Amino acid sequence: MRKLEIFPDVSQLHILWNPLSVLRWNTHKSYLRDLEGQVIPIIPSLWLMQGSSVNLAQHMQEHGWSRVVIKPMVSAEAYGTVVVTEEMAAEEGQLYLDHMVSLHDMIVQPFLSTVVSDGESSFIFIDGEVTHAVVRPPIRAVSRSLASDHDSNVQTQPDLPEERLIVPQKEELQLVHKIIDAIPSPVLYGRVDLVPDEDEQLRVMEVELVEPGLWLAWMPSAAERFADAITREVQQARRMRAYK
Repeated sequence: MRKLEIFPDVSQLHILWNPLSVLRWNTHKSYLRDLEGQVIPIIPSLWLMQGSSVNLAQHMQEHGWSRVVIKPMVSAEAYGTVVVTEEMAAEEGQLYLDHMVSLHDMIVQPFLSTVVSDGESSFIFIDGEVTHAVVRPPIRAVSRSLASDHDSNVQTQPDLPEERLIVPQKEELQLVHKIIDAIPSPVLYGRVDLVPDEDEQLRVMEVELVEPGLWLAWMPSAAERFADAITREVQQARRMRAYK
């Protein structure tokens, strides 16, 4: 998986509703570090650049992490994402991390049980406004561990939350708008995924600005708003080209 910098001329070939510079920023999970620098709560993270190393078991013990999620900083469809328990950390987990960090920048985060019990809350925003929100079960990768006999309770996940529309709460909306304001340049649309930690503190899991799922079929008014925004952008682009 590589960043969008391999497509330097894409914005000259196509109209992008979200700026190319923001798409590049968003394809590498280090953007979460940028958000954290703006006092936005993210899941505690260990950042490992390609070629670096760490004693995984020691780090987990020092931070009180009994399970962690290991994933590349550039990935799609949960590529390379696994769950590692403390029993696995010294051997299987370390071997996996050493292999992956030799190829990619990697991130290690504590596994939040609330992701399984409560699911992720996804807030869709279009043209600066949160139009709707859904709760959804964790991605399949969260249930994938390196050794099923160590972590069968994570794999089975018998009581995952059902995907459904939810009503955004005031605290959630405040955090989502703070995140939108922290994006380096204005964007037309996107999605913010939040999850509460074990202390009920809302934390950012992801900000999706590159082809995010928007559940527009569940909210026709959001689809109309999106269509209106795209129409406006197309008209503005045509006017700009006419002046050249």
